[in-house]
Amino acid sequence: MNIKVEEKRFMDGAKVRINTKRIMQEPDYDRRNPEYKAFVEGSRGKVFTVRREGRFCGLKELGEGSWLFWDGDLVPALNRRQRRAG
Repeated sequence: MNIKVEEKRFMDGAKVRINTKRIMQEPDYDRRNPEYKAFVEGSRGKVFTVRREGRFCGLKELGEGSWLFWDGDLVPALNRRQRRAG
């Protein structure tokens, strides 16, 4: 299986949503940290601001100790007009 890796897809300040559906469909999701799972499940539809942390994205609104996400676990946060035009 070939996976295309897009590093730094989101830059500092980008508005994003967590791709909760994709994350929750991962085969090992049930074995993940319960706090991480609660965060992911509680983040449906929420918009976050990216704070780059090397190869990963921190989410500014969470402050210190936030979860880090791979860019592939995030999607752009588009407003309704942008979604219809897309």
